[in-house]
Amino acid sequence: MRRAIITGLAAGLATALSMPAAAQTTTFDETLSNSHWYVPVPQLLAYVASSTSFANPIPVGDQTLWAFGPATNGAFNGLLSAELSLGNVDFPSNMTISGQVAADGSVVMIFNSEDLDAPVVGLGQMKTIDGQPAMLMQMITPGSTMLTHWAYMLTYDPATFTPPAPQAIPVTLSSRQWMWTEGTPWRIVEPSLFGSTAPGTIVITNYVNGYFWGQGIGPDGSGITYTLLGSITPDGKVLYNAISDGELISLYGDVRGDPSAAAMILSGYSTSGVDAYPSAALELVRPYGQSVAAAGLGAALPAANVLYDVAGSVTGLTGAMAPATLALNDLSGDALASAVGSTLPVLAGAGVRATADSQRMLGQVVGERLKRDHAPGEDWTAWLRPLGGTLTQSARDSLPGYSADTAGVALGFDKAVSPSLTLGTAFAYNRVNASGERADAPGSLSVDSYLLAFYGSTSLSATAGLDVSLALGINDNTATRPIAFMGTTASADYSGTTAGASLKLHDSFTLAPGFVATPALTAAFLQVTANAYQESGAGPLDLATTYQAYQELPVGAELALAYRVAPGVDLSAHGGVSYNVMDTSSPITASFTGGGDAFVTEAAEASPWLMTAGLGLSGNDGKGRSLGLYYDLQASPAGFVSQAGSLAIDLAF
Repeated sequence: MRRAIITGLAAGLATALSMPAAAQTTTFDETLSNSHWYVPVPQLLAYVASSTSFANPIPVGDQTLWAFGPATNGAFNGLLSAELSLGNVDFPSNMTISGQVAADGSVVMIFNSEDLDAPVVGLGQMKTIDGQPAMLMQMITPGSTMLTHWAYMLTYDPATFTPPAPQAIPVTLSSRQWMWTEGTPWRIVEPSLFGSTAPGTIVITNYVNGYFWGQGIGPDGSGITYTLLGSITPDGKVLYNAISDGELISLYGDVRGDPSAAAMILSGYSTSGVDAYPSAALELVRPYGQSVAAAGLGAALPAANVLYDVAGSVTGLTGAMAPATLALNDLSGDALASAVGSTLPVLAGAGVRATADSQRMLGQVVGERLKRDHAPGEDWTAWLRPLGGTLTQSARDSLPGYSADTAGVALGFDKAVSPSLTLGTAFAYNRVNASGERADAPGSLSVDSYLLAFYGSTSLSATAGLDVSLALGINDNTATRPIAFMGTTASADYSGTTAGASLKLHDSFTLAPGFVATPALTAAFLQVTANAYQESGAGPLDLATTYQAYQELPVGAELALAYRVAPGVDLSAHGGVSYNVMDTSSPITASFTGGGDAFVTEAAEASPWLMTAGLGLSGNDGKGRSLGLYYDLQASPAGFVSQAGSLAIDLAF
């Protein structure tokens, strides 16, 4: 899509900007005649580079003085006296000048001397600054050592004013409005260099006081590579110079726009002036974050910003990240947002939350076990609790959600060690298969959890009691993250832990024969962690993540009802509400192995409020054997819903 845009931009502006050469004028003759000009302090900085590469230009001070004779119809001649300063060494030079100012104020000046390999062409525009005449000029000298300089040349009287000495002072106030171009990628159509209208890519790696430099490559990352050096004046005049295979290509034109959208239209030039037809067009690659924000994928903004920073660097142009950033540069809109979304950590960082959601439900289901009454002196009881269900967290606040299928089984043993105390232990296995809810944040996570729990229940009175449980576990995680725009898939295996504890203070009231109500106050701590891991399979877009943790401490109240339908047959129901007093965020920090800064991905925060409910039907034979069917539900106002069905089997022995 961008190729069509930039090609059309070049073709359209070529027609719009083509015009006859400007007519001669006498408008500026009085200003130019017998005048003297100098470089003011803000623009004394210039840069020199070798004829083979602009990769590392050297700052120098350049004080250039002009002395003109009479001007006629905009034409003038004169002398140039320049002094370059590099460290403690000065390099003087002298040249002759011939120039022409057109009716629109555009200037072409030719500088010549016996020491030059070829004449130097200076291009510019007549200006007025603070009511005084000025001449905005840009130039580059060809040869084995190239110097480029831009300045607002000002007039002076040699009898009363001494121009400042050359100094390499990077005064950042000059052309400050274009500082944002540093670290930006651009698409460029330049048939003279590429041999076609297919766009190449440049990155402006540095910007100092109106000067920029960087690197470029040909279309589709072809073998054409080159370095560039130029200047952008405050009013957007651009002198663009590129060295490719030892050949200098110099273009001149304009830049318009801002950090969101900008374009340069450039033309060739010679001693005859600027060509009437543009020969190159550049379009800024729009910051990825803008497309991501427009698509409503807030979780991907940090990653988008990192990727764009890489795209504006040499790493993103010719380094390890080049295949990814060049592919992203070809995308826009929703397609770009989806591509960036696929680079996020699995489930957009919500992996530990999804694991915690499944284990909270497991705890609720297993908690049903503590409601069973033990007969005094009863031997050990073994119990088995297979369960399965689903959970969903819908997208929230521009952050993607997830959904999962869960399945597990818990096996335990407990014993009434006294009339008032029951102790037990349990082992649980739980499997979660979760996937991203949105197409622009794909990925899947499978978690195998192995939990060991210890629990107990003590009577505080004839009807009141306290239940306590502790659980520890390990989680084996397998993450898979398809990256469709690159045709790759990132994957990782890593471990984590689970720790939990719960308290329930309850009291029972008989409402009618066979009908018992049990209100309770509850508190439950749960922590799920994930160790740092590094992915494989996606090349430079593989992620290296840091340790991540999710914690919650909901406190609340619930009410359980039990009704004896018939001897040995009970119908039960419960409902409750809790409020989490801990921060529910679970940020994950990751970085691309191909390069770029680390970034933080924030999953949608869970609501502090959680509602629980359940129904059950059980039967027993009066001999310590029972069978029950249960349905449990958890939900929050933030779009979280978890459902589970389970089968309970008890056997006393």
